Amino acid sequence: MNDCATANRLHPDLIRQLRSWYETRFSQKPTSIQVEEMDERRFSRVCRVNFGGAAEPKTFVLKQNVDHEENRVYRERGSAANFEFEALQSVAPHMTSTDCFRVPLAHCVVPQHDALLMSQEPGASLETLLPAARVTARKATMQIAIDAFHGAGMWLSKFQQLELGTSDSSACLTSTLNHCDDRLQQIEKISHPSVPDELRSDCLKKLTAWISEVDGPVPLAACHGDFGPWNQMFDGTRLTVLDFFSYRIDCRLIDPISMLTYLESQRHAPSFSARRIERLQQAFLAGYDLDFEVPPQVIQICEAEQRLRRLHDCLMERGRHWGNRFRLAKTIHEQVEWLLGDSTTRDMNTKTDSFDLKRRKQ
Repeated sequence: MNDCATANRLHPDLIRQLRSWYETRFSQKPTSIQVEEMDERRFSRVCRVNFGGAAEPKTFVLKQNVDHEENRVYRERGSAANFEFEALQSVAPHMTSTDCFRVPLAHCVVPQHDALLMSQEPGASLETLLPAARVTARKATMQIAIDAFHGAGMWLSKFQQLELGTSDSSACLTSTLNHCDDRLQQIEKISHPSVPDELRSDCLKKLTAWISEVDGPVPLAACHGDFGPWNQMFDGTRLTVLDFFSYRIDCRLIDPISMLTYLESQRHAPSFSARRIERLQQAFLAGYDLDFEVPPQVIQICEAEQRLRRLHDCLMERGRHWGNRFRLAKTIHEQVEWLLGDSTTRDMNTKTDSFDLKRRKQ
C-alpha cells in the first residue's frame, strides 16, 4: 500500500506510527489508511482517519498541532499533543460515566509530530445551531438551541467539580494577567485603525489595579481554556466538548464568561435577534447554575481576558459578506469601548422562568 497516496498530507512516519498502534491495539494489520475531511484551523489540523481491516473499518479523529506565535503562551509547557493526551486521560473517566456529557477518548499520541488520535464523537458543532437566533427561525429550532446551550452549562458545571478549590491570594490571577498581556501584544502587532495605541498600557494598568483590589478568596476549578460552541458537539441528547490544549487549573469564571462574551458578539449579525441571543445566554447560565461568591474585581479580570480574545479574533477574521463585516466592526468597537471605558461588572445570575428547558439528569 502507498501510504502517501491514501493518507495524503500526513507525514509517512506519522502514518507508520499510526499503523503500528493499530496493529498493537487490534492484533491485525490495517489493509488501508485513508484520511478524510481535513479541517485546517489556526492552531491545528484535524481529520478523520479510516483504518480498513478484515473486520469492520474503524474511524478515529487525528489532531495535529501547528506551531504558531499566537499560542506560544501554552506551548511553553512542551508537546501540546502530550499535554492534551494526559488531560483527556485524566478527565475522561469522570466525563464518560453518563450518556449526556462526554469528552473524546484519547487513544494514541505521537509526540514527534505533535499528533493525537482520539475517538470520533457523534453530533454537529454547536455553532451550527446559532442560526436559530435569526429573526425568521422557527420556535422549534430555537428550542433545540436553548436545550443545547443549557446542556453546555450543565457540562461545564460537572467538569469544574473535578478540581474545585480557592486561593486566598490574588497572586493566582497572575497567569490571567500574563494571558491578557500576550493577547494585547498580538493585538498591538496588527495595528488596526479602530484600536487605540494606548490600549495595552491602559488595560495592563487597569488589570493590575483590579488584582490589587481583590478582597476575598478567588474560586479555582478545572478550566478548559477555549470553551465555546466551536469546541462542542451536540447530537440531540449528548454534548461532547473537544480540544483540551489549554486545559489548566484557573479562575472558575474564565470558561463561563468565554461562552457569554462569544454569544454577545453574535448579537451584531444583522439577521440575528438580540433577544434570542440573550435567551441562549440565559439557558447557558441556568444550566451552569452559579452557586459561589466571586469578588467583583475577579469577574472584571476574567471578562477583560475574554473580551481581549474576542477583539483579537475579530481583528484576525476577514469578513467577506457585508453582514459579517458589519458584525466584526460593531464587535471591535464594543470590546474597545468596554476595555477602555467604565468596564461595568457582569451580572452572572439568571432567571429561568422566561423560557422552557428540558432538564437532563447528570
